[in-house]
Amino acid sequence: MKFRFTIGRKIGSGFSAMIFLTIIAFILTTRIVDDNKNKTEQVIQQFTPSVRLLKELKSLLDRSENLISKWYYVQGSDDTPEKNELRKMIRSDYPDIKTEIQDISKNWNAEDKNSIRMLFSLIDKQFLSYQVDVMSPLSAWKSYEDPTVKFMVTLPFEESLETSKVIYEHLSILVEKQQKNAGIVSDEMLHSFTFLQNLVKWVGLVLVLGGIIIATFTVKSIVSPILKLKNILQSMDAALYLTRKSGNGMTRSGKCRWPLNT
Repeated sequence: MKFRFTIGRKIGSGFSAMIFLTIIAFILTTRIVDDNKNKTEQVIQQFTPSVRLLKELKSLLDRSENLISKWYYVQGSDDTPEKNELRKMIRSDYPDIKTEIQDISKNWNAEDKNSIRMLFSLIDKQFLSYQVDVMSPLSAWKSYEDPTVKFMVTLPFEESLETSKVIYEHLSILVEKQQKNAGIVSDEMLHSFTFLQNLVKWVGLVLVLGGIIIATFTVKSIVSPILKLKNILQSMDAALYLTRKSGNGMTRSGKCRWPLNT
């Protein structure tokens, strides 16, 4: 059986193509929106807090280094505000921020997890050295005047300064990596939104042009046969009129045939 591409099939094919493009645009839009939603949550819940907490840790280490230097250089009693602040920092402030970073670092990649574990190991040893090698020996006013105590404290204190440089270096690298990760995800989101914007524009343009083409084709497909039929009927009308005029409206078979337009 020969397939006939009728008017109905032509119109149906045109509208089917428009519906298909609309569905594709809807699916792509949904996927892009969902993907960007996940990336936004990743930036808000992971990268931004990670950078914030790492910077807070760096600030805490900076402050602790200043306080331990004052403890070493400035002679004083065991109950000065600076010494109490350093004790609080080591006993509560640092463990709190460490716990927060450990929780959020569960979503980091393996390399960053290893880096933060190494940093915490160095910081733990650093603070332990502060307590054992500096804070405890220099706990009283007279201990600053004891050359032996001062000599025993000097080497660990200087080593702690070198260790601090290593900690700062690795911590800065880790902060930069987290900031870079946030930047990469943000760029991907921007690219996705740009793609979505262009997709909506092009699909809209295609649908408008397709609608115009389908409308034009539909009108042409319906009107053309009607015009042809009209011309045929007009020709028949003219022929019948001539027949009526010449033969009193009777055909050879004896039947009356009146014009179609009367």
